[in-house]
Amino acid sequence: MNPLRSLVWKGEINVQIYVEESLLIGGKQQQHASSKPLLNLRFPRDTFLPMYLTSILNQLKLSLKYEIEKIIPRCWFSYNEKVLPWFLPIGVIFDMTMSNDIISRSNDTIKPTRRSIISTWPIKLHFKQKEETDRKLPYGFIPLIAGEGQLESFWMHRWKQACFIMNGSSKIMMQLARHETVSFWNSIKQRDLDGFTEISSKIIPASESGFRMVPIKYHLPYNNETNNFESPIQPVVKLIQNDNSKGPIVLQDVILKDFPDLIDINGEFKGFMIAQGIILQPSDSVYELYSSLLNIDGFLHIIISNS
Repeated sequence: MNPLRSLVWKGEINVQIYVEESLLIGGKQQQHASSKPLLNLRFPRDTFLPMYLTSILNQLKLSLKYEIEKIIPRCWFSYNEKVLPWFLPIGVIFDMTMSNDIISRSNDTIKPTRRSIISTWPIKLHFKQKEETDRKLPYGFIPLIAGEGQLESFWMHRWKQACFIMNGSSKIMMQLARHETVSFWNSIKQRDLDGFTEISSKIIPASESGFRMVPIKYHLPYNNETNNFESPIQPVVKLIQNDNSKGPIVLQDVILKDFPDLIDINGEFKGFMIAQGIILQPSDSVYELYSSLLNIDGFLHIIISNS
């Protein structure tokens, strides 16, 4: 197994959970107390926030004003009051919101500072009752009406998309036996890399030449001036040129086409690219990056920053 793949799978993020005052017993009286995080947790990078929602609420239940079952369908997480998209892997959202921190740490490798060694991600838990008609739901909020089942369905849909991009059809994904799809989803919940690899290897081509295209999504970093996350860009990335005249496709080849404004007069990329918390290099092989850094939804998510 690819050693880097194993390290990525084991990657974790330090998370600080703040809670909206209206959720807590005492309400506004708790405002000063809730200015401090109520929970300090560690989440695997390659999972989804809603998978830990019940656990989070159970740890807070003595302080909650409402029953947990009533909270789950109408709650969301935010960073700086901006809704976090629950359908993206945790690590992708972290890299989008904390890209400047990641870039700063990469510049501190010679003489690391305390801030460069440990990063924490402060996010806030919100809730809105149906009766609160005077308060609008935030832009980008998608309720988890069906709980984990809704998340699993979305995740399966993403893999069908990835399968189509790689193989030219979703047939391989559609033909998985029921026990295989169950095992595939359980490998995410149980953090079982071997189980995940066993099923995903049936979908992902065995060699570079087998890829029709590579499933990649570009994201822009979190922007304080906007009220929502930008929609990702999904490039067309072929690993082999039609005339077979070039060697392996590297990131520079893709960036030149999709982000011409970020290329300097010497033809070099003048920003930063981040995947799985790692600063990528323009000379990195796209195939090797996908093999090592793909996310649990079958896509390689790359944050593009011009910082």
